[in-house]
Amino acid sequence: MSDKTVKRKQLNIADKIAIIGEVDSGAKKADVCRKYNLPPSSLSTLLKNKEKLIQSFPYNSKERKRLKTTTFEDLDEVLLNWFKQQRNSNIPISGPIIVEKATSFGKVLGYGDDYQCSMGWISRWKKRHNIGFGKISGEAMSVNKEVTSDWLANTWPTVKSALNILQSMWIVIYSMQMKQGYFIN
Repeated sequence: MSDKTVKRKQLNIADKIAIIGEVDSGAKKADVCRKYNLPPSSLSTLLKNKEKLIQSFPYNSKERKRLKTTTFEDLDEVLLNWFKQQRNSNIPISGPIIVEKATSFGKVLGYGDDYQCSMGWISRWKKRHNIGFGKISGEAMSVNKEVTSDWLANTWPTVKSALNILQSMWIVIYSMQMKQGYFIN
């Protein structure tokens, strides 16, 4: 038996694309195998599936190791298109909204009137398409410049004077409490 057995190594999609890029740029296959500690058969399989990997690279999480497909490919695609359309319109989308839409799309696509999309499928769908939960900040929403300039000219001076009065009141209250000794530990 050979002492040069190579342990199985699972590469993520980003690494697989990098390996394909090195081979395409003219590196010797044997050198690439040594560099990434891969058996030649694994490199051959990577090169055989090159087109699939390159096509899916922009749409999948780079940390994924396998390109698994879903059983509901049409629902997956319709839901993703709807999601992108909503996000391009700056509409916030929550988990329950995605579940509701997936369920309604499933019924329209003919999965049955009692079709109910599971949270597990939604979770895998989000992972497949690298969709995460978070606050969106810094997006340029359409703001009416006339309304803001009107508010700054007419409303802000009143608010500012009220804030100054309120601040003065708090200073007086604080100084009175300090004289009476209310703050204890």
